[in-house]
Amino acid sequence: MKRKRTHSEGDDQASRSRLKRRAQGRHLVPLRLSSPPPEPVLLRTSPSELFSRPLSCHICSPPIESVARHNRRSEQSTPPLPLTRHNLRRLQRSLRSGNSSMPSSPSRRSRSPEKSTLVDKMDPKDKLQLFSIFYDEQAVVPNILEEHISDLRKLRQVSSPNAKQIRGVVPVARSRSEQDGIDLMEEMLLLVPASKGGMACVERAAKPNLSTQFLPPASSFVAENLRLETPQPDHCFGYLPSKRARPAKLKAPFTIEEENIMNRFALTTELYFPFLTAQWKSPAKGQTHHQAILQGARDGSTIVNYLHQFYTTARPAKAPSVVETCHFSATTDMRSIILWVHWREQDEDGNVSYHMEQVESGMLDKERDNNEIRTILRNLQDYALGDRLQGIKELLPAFWKNLAKGGPARTVSVMSSSSGMENIPALEQPTPSPEVLEPVRKRRREDA
Repeated sequence: MKRKRTHSEGDDQASRSRLKRRAQGRHLVPLRLSSPPPEPVLLRTSPSELFSRPLSCHICSPPIESVARHNRRSEQSTPPLPLTRHNLRRLQRSLRSGNSSMPSSPSRRSRSPEKSTLVDKMDPKDKLQLFSIFYDEQAVVPNILEEHISDLRKLRQVSSPNAKQIRGVVPVARSRSEQDGIDLMEEMLLLVPASKGGMACVERAAKPNLSTQFLPPASSFVAENLRLETPQPDHCFGYLPSKRARPAKLKAPFTIEEENIMNRFALTTELYFPFLTAQWKSPAKGQTHHQAILQGARDGSTIVNYLHQFYTTARPAKAPSVVETCHFSATTDMRSIILWVHWREQDEDGNVSYHMEQVESGMLDKERDNNEIRTILRNLQDYALGDRLQGIKELLPAFWKNLAKGGPARTVSVMSSSSGMENIPALEQPTPSPEVLEPVRKRRREDA
């Protein structure tokens, strides 16, 4: 019995030893990967094979997919191309030449050759001519308008105290930027609005957008696809709206009912019936009178066309006088100033043209010149608050009556520099009567 136990125990020990060795042996065997190991590309594949087919390396795949996802998020990127010998050569050639020959998306800002040729390369004066706008061509001023200008030149009882102040500020203003120069000179050189202690009922708007609906229409078939830029004078003077007069406890020139009528036919949302505009330029920034004149011609013709449409709608049996529809403007480069008059003409064949000619000019460092300019501007303001304002108020009932006869007005969107988007009507231009033009009566008010 004793020997059998010894033999059995020996068998058990031998069995345990074998199992232990097997277990140890199994631990020494390397584990098999769930996926095949990376393919040693450089050893197993020849260079020609490497560039003849896309790589499929498991280690490299995630970065390539990440780059592809990043490229897909880019608007101007193209899908990634496989790394082949052909594509690599294309890339090398493009890098050497400096111009990519790889596929790319077309530019979203490409411009048509027609627009580039007709607009960008066109002389500004030639472009205005397509709309029958002419400036500084020594056009003959109509006699009625010449008489009106002579009245505006009449000396006042008291000289302008600003004439001497302007002379002292000019050296500083012309060395500044355009806006800084404007801030220094605007009130002493031009007019002061009611909100700043100036004449009652006068409003000033800075950079208002005028309705493009009243831009002169193209007079040539060549201009069918062209348009003028949005009129935007640096300064615009007109009549104060009640919406701005009430909060400031100021007097408004029109009643609420009159304004309701004018709001259906507004040139701008910031004031009514402009009578003076201005364009400023800074010599410190290389700007000139010529640039200001081009903009002034566009602005002035727009206002003249607006006034003509108003008067012909209100009084269709009688064509408006050239004085009623004229407009005055100023251009300055902060060294000198030029006053201009704008008017509309129609020849025997019905062709309409818009003109801009010089009224007066002066050097801003000359007190005498400044006094002459200020005299004209102050007399213009008196006329605007007198006969002009009274004539407009008298015609408003007839204007609304004739507007209602024509049915509901078409509305156009006009962007104001401060009021956002508002709906403004656009009327078809009535055919004027061929009656003789007559001037309006002028009543002068003398004050300092």
